Parts: sequence; structure tokens; C-alpha cells
Amino acid sequence: MNPYVWSEVKPELCYGRDALLSEMLSYLPGNPRYSFGLAGGRRMGKSTILRRVEMELKVGRLRVIPIYIDGLALPRPLTAPQVWGHILREIQRTLSEISFEVDDLPDFATFKELLQPVLTNLPEYRRIIVLFDEIEPITNCDWSSGYWAHWRALLSNSPGLQEYFTVVFAGARELASLRHDIGSPLADILQWRNLHCLEFEDACDLMQQPIEREWSKSFLDLVYQETGGHPFLLQYIMQHVCNVSSDIEELAQQAVREAVNKFNKERGWQFGEWWKRYCTEMAQRVYHRLPNSGSTLPLRTLTLEFGLTEANEALEILQHVGLVTAEDDGFAFRYIGEMFRRWYRNNVPEIDNIKNIRTSVLQPHQTNEIIKLISSREGATLEFKSSVRWDYRQNKLNKELEKVIVKTIAGFLNVNGGKLLIGIDDTGTVLGLRNDYQTLKKKDSDGFELFITQLISSYIGKEFCLYIHTSFHDINGEDVCLVDVEACPKPAYIHEDQDVRFYIRTGGSTQLLNAKEVTEYVLNRWGKR
Repeated sequence: MNPYVWSEVKPELCYGRDALLSEMLSYLPGNPRYSFGLAGGRRMGKSTILRRVEMELKVGRLRVIPIYIDGLALPRPLTAPQVWGHILREIQRTLSEISFEVDDLPDFATFKELLQPVLTNLPEYRRIIVLFDEIEPITNCDWSSGYWAHWRALLSNSPGLQEYFTVVFAGARELASLRHDIGSPLADILQWRNLHCLEFEDACDLMQQPIEREWSKSFLDLVYQETGGHPFLLQYIMQHVCNVSSDIEELAQQAVREAVNKFNKERGWQFGEWWKRYCTEMAQRVYHRLPNSGSTLPLRTLTLEFGLTEANEALEILQHVGLVTAEDDGFAFRYIGEMFRRWYRNNVPEIDNIKNIRTSVLQPHQTNEIIKLISSREGATLEFKSSVRWDYRQNKLNKELEKVIVKTIAGFLNVNGGKLLIGIDDTGTVLGLRNDYQTLKKKDSDGFELFITQLISSYIGKEFCLYIHTSFHDINGEDVCLVDVEACPKPAYIHEDQDVRFYIRTGGSTQLLNAKEVTEYVLNRWGKR
């Protein structure tokens, strides 16, 4: 029997998600309890992993109540009480030992009033795990913000009830937006995870283990090159190959090419949907910019052309859809999947006159602005640093200096932003970056910018790179780096070994706050603990 059915969700074909699956099976029913936000494009395997989680929970644990909700199957028009009522009825169906009357349209308050006494009076504790697949129908409703706020309250601010619940919300672009939107009630209470295309080894497992057959490397390479590791496309091709049921390698590879042509003729419209519905205009422009040769393009090149925030958001979308992959620890990108690339070349007109592209060429007025900064005094929003890691006093490399840079950036993030000039000493003397360059693997401004980005990612978090912009300026024949830091919409902590520290910028210095001060500051500034 052919195990590959591209049009069905098959939880037994959950490949390449072992770490995520293990994490969910540990923390959804466990203590500490974590809930998750799972972002991925259509047919990227969200339903597969949720169904697999549901299956594993039902088989392995008696004290949990997994509830799977298909958002696309909910009635239209949709109301919040309908969703709460659906969850209540699913709980009632599972808890056969008890019964309670469910109003057809319970609001959130009624939901809690009905459920809390039932759960607290059970003979043994039960964890309710809601697996919400495809949240788009809810995000499209004008009442959605209130619904997410109620989930926040249920998970984190409902004593006597919150300990009974965990949830996984899965979606595509709409979930990514829910994560990044300032003021999102779920942003800081979910563990956010992304589904991308499968790595080569995982794709090989999917192509071989279900049918207990080893393919040649040329066959595996061909399928992976065509699909880019997209699980939906992999299953589509493998279903066709297995239907041919040939043990002859050449015929199997011919079946791959037939499947590719068949998909293009019969289901090429899906590529059009991926492109038009799920890729923003900026994502389309970034995809267009990637080399046709399949080689990588540095992240720095994309951020200089499109802007840091714009490029990163576009790349996140393209990875969710399954059109792009990251290399070099996320600092270079290339397109994946010849099936889509071929469709793109044949169906998308050339994108000329690309708008809103930033240039790396410094204009004279920009250099003048840097000179004005150098002639200014350090203060709450301006700091000079001689170097990142070169100790001018000891005339040698000193990695401890890196932490000073990170603290300054964190301090700016947590207050009103600011500008950090590197290569300038406290007196405003231009020292340049040559000594720093010599300590780096890549001894130029590209290597320096990469190093700054890695410092931020390691100590503060990769997501905070969105609020930090670097540029390089020639002042009297010496390179100077300007690190322009935006005020951050959420707290930025420094993680070092087992310690977590919080800094703010006050006057001309960066100050460490104690635990009580952090709690008060975060509450006053961002309105959350």
C-alpha cells in the first residue's frame, strides 16, 4: 500500500520535527507548563505535527485531554462564543464521567464559570491541551483581539483554572503577525516556533523509511533539488513514484520528472496562491533579488538594499512559505525548490524599478552628521567606544570589552534608543577599526558588522537585531562604525552563562538594575511583569 497521500494529513509521516515534537510532548502536559505558537506556511506540516502530538498524548498519557480544533472547519460567520462553546463540548465529550449543560453561545466568563468547578472536583487532575490548527479565520474577525486577550487571561491570570490549560496555536502569516505586533496579548506568554522546509537528511528519511527502501543518492538529490525539502511537494512526488512501483532507478527518476510536470499542469495554481496570498510585496522583491545560480546572498546585502526590518520580515515569510533557506547561521540566504523557481520564471514578470531600496553608498550629508556626532558630548543617547575587543591600554585582544558594547546597546534598547560610535575614544579622537578588524576572521567592515550581529544574537537575542542598524563611515581615512539603536517595544535582557541582567541608559552611563527595580521599571514602561 502506498503510504504517501499528499491530500491527507498523516501523523505517522511526521519527519524532521523530532526536537519540536519532543518539546511539545514534554511541556504541554508537564511542569513547568508551556504553550506554543507554531508558524509555518500552508502544507508545511502544521496539521501533521499537531495530529501527531494528539496521537502521542492519547496513547501515552491518561491524565490529559487533547482537543484538536481545525480552524478552517469552524462555522461561518464565526463568533467568539461559538469557539468557546466548541471547546466546552469537546471537553464534555472526553470527560464522560461528568456532565454539565453547555450554552450554545457561552462567552468567556460563562466558559470559566462552567469549567472551573468541574475540573477542580475531578477525582484526579487532568490537563486540557488545546491544539488549534489554522487560526486565520479568527484573526480575520473584528473580535479577535479580545479573544486572544481572553486566552492570555486563561493561561496566565486565572488562578484555579490556568493550571489546567495549555495550548498550541498554529498558523501562517497571521500567526507571525500576532507574534510581532506591538501589544499582542500572546507575544510574551507563548513559546514561538517556526516550521521550515526539511533538511536533506530528514527529507531522505521521509523518502525511504515509510517504504523501507534505500534510494540512490542521485535519486534523493533530484527529489530534494526539485522540492527544496517542502514536505507537501515531497509527498506529492513520492506518491507518484510509488504508484509507478518500479525497482529500476532510471524509471523511478523518470517518474519524478513526470510528477513535477503533472504538478505544474494540474496544481501550479497553488504556487500562484503561495506567491500572491502569502508573500508580501517586500517578500516578493527579496525573493527576486536572490541569485538564479542558487548561490547565497549575504543578509547584510539584503538589509542595505531593503532595510533591516523589511528584509528580516520578508525572509521570515519566505522561509515560512518554503521558498528560501538560511545558511551561515542565518547570515546568508538562497532560494530552494526548482519546482517553484521554474513556475516563478514562467509566470511572474520581471520586477523592475524596485522601490524603497536602501543604498550602502554614503552621501556627503551622512558623513557630516557623523562629524557632528563626534563633536558632541556623550549623553543619554550618545556613547563613544574606542573598540569592540581591542584593548588600547594593554595593546592586545580583550574579549571582556565585548560585554561593554552589549550592555550599552541593551541600555539604549530599554530606554529611548541611542547612537553608539565605535572607533572613537572618550575625547572624540578618531581611532578607527583597524585593530578590531585584525581580531576577526573576516578582517573588514563586513566581518565587523557580522560580529556585532552575532554579539547581539548571543547575549540579547536574535529578534532584537530588528531594532539595531549599523553603518560605516570614512573619517580622515579611518573606518568608524555607527550603531543606531531604536527604543525596543519589549524588555531586552542580557543572558550570560546562568545570569540574566537588565540595563538602562541614564545620563551618560549604563546602569544595572536589581530584581525589584527591574520589575518596577518593566511594569511602568511596558505595562507587564
